[in-house]
Amino acid sequence: MAASRLKQDETAVRRTQLLRLHHMGVRYDDERILALGYASPNAARRDLNRALAAHRDEERAEVSVYRQQQNERLDALLEAAWPRATQPHPVFNKDAISRRRADQPPGAALLLLLRSAN
Repeated sequence: MAASRLKQDETAVRRTQLLRLHHMGVRYDDERILALGYASPNAARRDLNRALAAHRDEERAEVSVYRQQQNERLDALLEAAWPRATQPHPVFNKDAISRRRADQPPGAALLLLLRSAN
């Protein structure tokens, strides 16, 4: 049976206080932790592990949503850029570079292509 809303709030407050004390370096067998209502140091340790596990699950869900959003953005970007990226381009086409007029010095066709690309 699920805990009542009041019990859930009390647990959240106790876990917040436990986390605060834990971050301060207070050991589980300290009186301040036992004064929060834990029966033993092991009970406090288990409660902290439960709190961290719940946080990991929430974080994992947020990461999943973020990854999905990024994948959708990348798909839209790829869809927009793919036609231009797959079309032959004179700069990357070695046949266009090799076709130069007889009166041009070697490399002149490449320079013309590079200037026209900018």
